[in-house]
Amino acid sequence: MTRAADPLLTLAGLLSFERALLVATADRIARAPSLPAKMFLCRWVWKSACRIRALRRALPRDLATTASDSLPDPSTQRIIDALTTIVNEPAFLVGLRRIIAPFAATAYGATRVPADATTARGLLRAARQYQRLAIGRSRWLDRRVRSCDFKRDLRELADLTAHHEIGLGEPTPCSSRTRTAPPLSEPERERAIRALRCGEAHEEMWFVSEAAEYQQYLHQLIAFEINTFEAVSRHIAEFAWMPWEFHWDMACQIRDELQHLEMWLDRLPCAGGRLGQWPLSVHEFAVCAGHELPGRIALLERLIESSALDSLDLNVCLWETRGDRTMVAYLSRVQIDEIGHVRQGNKWLRRLCADDHEIVALVNHAEAASRERMLVAARGLERSGIVAPGNAELVRRKFDDLLILEVNRSVREQAGFSDVEIADEIDRRRRTLLAGAARDEELRL
Repeated sequence: MTRAADPLLTLAGLLSFERALLVATADRIARAPSLPAKMFLCRWVWKSACRIRALRRALPRDLATTASDSLPDPSTQRIIDALTTIVNEPAFLVGLRRIIAPFAATAYGATRVPADATTARGLLRAARQYQRLAIGRSRWLDRRVRSCDFKRDLRELADLTAHHEIGLGEPTPCSSRTRTAPPLSEPERERAIRALRCGEAHEEMWFVSEAAEYQQYLHQLIAFEINTFEAVSRHIAEFAWMPWEFHWDMACQIRDELQHLEMWLDRLPCAGGRLGQWPLSVHEFAVCAGHELPGRIALLERLIESSALDSLDLNVCLWETRGDRTMVAYLSRVQIDEIGHVRQGNKWLRRLCADDHEIVALVNHAEAASRERMLVAARGLERSGIVAPGNAELVRRKFDDLLILEVNRSVREQAGFSDVEIADEIDRRRRTLLAGAARDEELRL
């Protein structure tokens, strides 16, 4: 329910509520073990972002900014906190579907606004989205709803929403040092998407010559998409103080990565494969874990995804020679989206850093710290006998192999790199290639 006061303040309260719910949902993505739940939550983050954008457009700019940067009123905040603290995945989904969705649908339906047709349609659309979540049919979600009892957390959540009216709280202080959720060192995974340990690697397959290699190749693409939307969801969850524009950019990236995942999952049966044949790497997620926001962006969008831009052309050529138009179309679509993601990363790094010198120092420090941490973990697994000897070398190659590719100057320019940055990257790769050649020569001797 909402307070029958100033209609604009009512919309502002809904906006504050939606922003808090978006952060709570993003926080759950990497914590959810099952892939269907992860994908559902990714879709809900995107829908939440679209509702927030519609509410912002319906409000005067100053009030929209204030509401975006404000906590909900204390009672509404307790509802969000109660939802966030639910650990069990089925219970969280039941709480979202059976308690939060009807509560929000009622709040939107009870809202009265000035005679603005666009705003009225937006409110109706939002109410229907929550109604569909509450009563819609979904086999996997229905199974979880039936298998979950209303335990203490759900009873508390239901009690908090009873007869509650959404209001606007106080603006929250924004600090670049404030982390709004604890770091997550590794994501939860169910059996179907079982993950390698942090610091564990396996040989990768990028040049396909038979069916089994094609299936492994698709698993690698699937792993990258899951890792990426999990890592980006942590950008939102751990740094809720960031401005709305940042959360919108991250929600767009989550939407894109989910669509890429759906393409590869659609392709896997066509290759005669099934999900779960190979464990999935968690390399990209583990590399970013624990860093402050600038370091996470430097590693994921600036380094990992920009390096993937250089390899996508080779992947497209591979499937063009095979005459596989579907794979060519999918990979071309991915490349277009990745250019946008890297461009967003460059934009936010420039906002978070004072100058280009600080960006270069940040990227280099973040990469060196992650490399050392991952290699220490890899060596530890070897010493304990959990993995075979040579595991650390495979992990090292995860960092170095993409750096021996030729820099794709055209796509990097589109992704927001300057000429100086591109020249520095070319020089960096040249030095990596020379170091690798020297290391190989030592091994031969």
